[in-house]
Amino acid sequence: MNPPRRIHLSRFLSLPLATLIYALSGAVVGVSALPSTLLMLWAARTILPQATAGRIILFCVTAGGGLYLFFFCGLLLTGILMRLLSVWVRPGRQKLFSAAGAMWMAMNGVQVIGGYFATMYFRLAGCRIGRDVWIVGATILEPHLVTIGDGTIIGGEAVLSPHVAGNADVLFGPIRIGSDCRIGAHTVICAGVTIGDGASAGIRAFLRKGTTVPPGAHVAAPGAVTPRDVIGLEKGFRIRS
Repeated sequence: MNPPRRIHLSRFLSLPLATLIYALSGAVVGVSALPSTLLMLWAARTILPQATAGRIILFCVTAGGGLYLFFFCGLLLTGILMRLLSVWVRPGRQKLFSAAGAMWMAMNGVQVIGGYFATMYFRLAGCRIGRDVWIVGATILEPHLVTIGDGTIIGGEAVLSPHVAGNADVLFGPIRIGSDCRIGAHTVICAGVTIGDGASAGIRAFLRKGTTVPPGAHVAAPGAVTPRDVIGLEKGFRIRS
């Protein structure tokens, strides 16, 4: 039995789609570098003509400032671009080969987490984040579908994914995390999950789509299940014996 036509279409479009996403990412990097490039050109013309020790040090300091300016401009531009693309991605089941599917793939292709500026970045990208929230190196896909309450801490390598992709469609569902929650490192939170105030998820916990965690409850990691099996479980695969 021949595979469905959509599989062939996916393979046919993979190269131009990847090229388009890389081109978009390159454009973001190029535009972000414009202010720092102008700063360095100005410094080269005004500081370096007289190459004294003091001027060389001043030029190096200016170069460091230009580097930070580049990262800051990239943060702002990427966040704004994510917000614009998020207009197409809304809760519900969407076809992969549609405007919403294309925007979703572009969003995941261009987003780069900004280190210490992660909270600022996610806010720019549409995530509703309360006060005193700590996000330690987590990955938040489709930020505009995620709400995080005051005082919540999200550990490193945690993944908040408001989508579940299938063969021909992708299901989007908002993720809501209450106030004063603790999300352990490497936790995976899927589409449609709601976590009540004061609840916590242990390290490597896995919350399947549509799960509701009551306020103050604790969710532990699935026992004797590897991370690869956890992902397969969510997609409907059978756990290896």
